[in-house]
Amino acid sequence: FVIVVIAILAASFNTSVRTWALSTHVYFMMSFVNPKEAGFTSFPTVATLYCLMIVGASLLAALPFTFPYRRFTAMESAQALQDEAARAVGLL
Repeated sequence: FVIVVIAILAASFNTSVRTWALSTHVYFMMSFVNPKEAGFTSFPTVATLYCLMIVGASLLAALPFTFPYRRFTAMESAQALQDEAARAVGLL
C-alpha cells in the first residue's frame, strides 16, 4: 500500500491524475480488507473487473495509433489548404 502511494506521489503526473489514482487505490484496498463486502468472496471481484475494464480501454485507446493509413494528418491537410489558398490569392 505504502509503496504504491509513494510511487503515485513521486510520479510527475498532473494533480488530478494523482488524486484519481490515489482515490481508486484506496477504495480498492478498503474493499479488499473488508470481508463483509460481497466483492471479497465473489469471483471475479470488483477489482478484477475494474482492471479488465482499464486494460480493455487502454488497448482501444492505443488502437488508432497502430494503423499506418489513418494517422493524424491535420497538419498535412492544413499545409495543403494553405498552399492552395496561396496559389488562389496569387492569381488575384
